[in-house]
Amino acid sequence: MHEEPVLVAQAFAIQFPLLAMIASGFFFGRRLVMDESTLVTVIADWFMPLLIIQAIRTSRFEVRDLGDLVLAATIITAVMTVVALLFTRLTRSKASEVMMPIMFMNSGFLGIPLLFLWGGDAAQSTAIIFDQAVGIYMIAGGLVICTGRLSVSGVARLARSPLLLAVVAGFLLRLVPGDLPRILSSTLEFSAGVASPLAAFTVGVTIGHNRPEWSPRLAAGIATRFIMGAFSGWIAATVLGMTGRTAAAVILLAALPSAVFSYVLPARYGVDSSFARSMVALSTAFGLIVIPLIIMILG
Repeated sequence: MHEEPVLVAQAFAIQFPLLAMIASGFFFGRRLVMDESTLVTVIADWFMPLLIIQAIRTSRFEVRDLGDLVLAATIITAVMTVVALLFTRLTRSKASEVMMPIMFMNSGFLGIPLLFLWGGDAAQSTAIIFDQAVGIYMIAGGLVICTGRLSVSGVARLARSPLLLAVVAGFLLRLVPGDLPRILSSTLEFSAGVASPLAAFTVGVTIGHNRPEWSPRLAAGIATRFIMGAFSGWIAATVLGMTGRTAAAVILLAALPSAVFSYVLPARYGVDSSFARSMVALSTAFGLIVIPLIIMILG
């Protein structure tokens, strides 16, 4: 009888630290001059790589689990690519303007801290591996979507990404016999703790800086991101035979709001990013309601 209110309270409690950081970013982003691109760069090129190294170095997972998560990210990206193409055709939009925020979820800045709060270190490791796989598709696919081609320089830039280099470093450190010197391990642990709160703070700054432009197309885009995102996650989990918390984590990650990068990259290449910017802001805002509902359903 009282189970539903308890689930609502639990879902809110899981999200509250994240919401507090997003709200603080929104508050300060509206009142202070903050360079959003600087915040994103500092997180993506320094603190998030440190978190990745620490999480991979200390996590316990099998090679099979790693392969399943990469396959799950691949299936979800493939399904959402088809969905985004259909959305483009039905709304008579330009693919370069609308596809990325439909296809790609905020599995990094939002997903990693959320999964940690939801399921602890194990769930956070799942989010990190999943996010790296999706990140490769987002950068490579985004370059094709925005420019119509994937250049050699684009591939080289992808290979030099601090995030991908951090993944390699994390796995190499797992091969090192024994523990790291205490001074190094404590520095990694201390620094990695900055990434998730700062990422959530930056999402709030993004919302504060960018006033959404509401339209029927935007409403359809937000609904598509959540509903078809969750559906693509369910497809991936079912095809791969995932169960329990792993399946729930994949579905939750797939259903997250649009990725911040989905408007950063189009803007970088001169594409009109007003739809993508509004998708990021409003899908994140609606996520405050949708994410607890998904957590309740998944249990």
